[in-house]
Amino acid sequence: MPESAVRHGARTTGGNNPARGRIHLIGIGGCGMSAAASLLLRCGARVSGSDVKRFEGLGQLVAQGATVHIGHDASHLPPDVDRVVISAAIPPTNPEWVAARERKLPVIRYAELLGEIMDDRRGIAVAGTHGKSTTTALLAHIFRTAGFDPSFIVGARSAQLGGSSGVGRGEHFIVEACEYARSFLALRPAAAGILNIDADHLDCYQDLEDIRTAFAAFGAVVRPGGLLITPYSERGVAEAAQARGVRHETFGFRPGANWQADHLHADRGCYAFEAVYNGQGLFTTRLRLAGVHNVSNALLAAALAHH
Repeated sequence: MPESAVRHGARTTGGNNPARGRIHLIGIGGCGMSAAASLLLRCGARVSGSDVKRFEGLGQLVAQGATVHIGHDASHLPPDVDRVVISAAIPPTNPEWVAARERKLPVIRYAELLGEIMDDRRGIAVAGTHGKSTTTALLAHIFRTAGFDPSFIVGARSAQLGGSSGVGRGEHFIVEACEYARSFLALRPAAAGILNIDADHLDCYQDLEDIRTAFAAFGAVVRPGGLLITPYSERGVAEAAQARGVRHETFGFRPGANWQADHLHADRGCYAFEAVYNGQGLFTTRLRLAGVHNVSNALLAAALAHH
């Protein structure tokens, strides 16, 4: 829950404050999990966790007040823990998860935690098999620069953002939405964007069509009256969302997309382009990120920020 909601008495959905009490995170070293731990600490929660090995950002979490164990053992579960959060990669045989079940403790997945935090905010979720971290970070940077002071969780560390998460006083909560094990279906964003859909995570999906079905279900979790932006080539995944009253737009390089990148010009690998919305040029920009794929990332970030 963003700092303003926890420390200044803002409403939380059903009176359920996701940052309450002592929270233990199993798999705390993952990019998303460590970002969530940092966010919870900034909101006043008491946080502990464990992971199989040391990880980048461990020292920062400890400095913030987290208790972090290397290795998994039932003894790592604090006696006064209120809730347990598990990453999607944690198996049911994990000794800490086993101990939590034996103690009948509330156990939720990382994505469910994000969904709870999002319930009282204007959630913006960025999904896709490639480019999620970059686009989520771009979007958080745009909102910060525009003075909206968002909260955010990115699945990678960003020096420019000061880490992989931030707690702001604004109403927006910007998150990277991961498709692994269909985790992103636990989110309830007001706006969402899908960057691309390719064959990935075939350990938990049967094939590309199964992945497309999951992304279509993700579009349908957008709140009614919300916004979904998809690649022009994947506009069919929005049918379920449109049936629930979700506005749908497309982006890409092809004629017919609502959002297009026009007049592309490369200079030492970095592109300048004009962002065109429904045939009208809105602005021109030059990216500091190399590669035409980052034009696509930036275009989606601009489209979400525009709305």
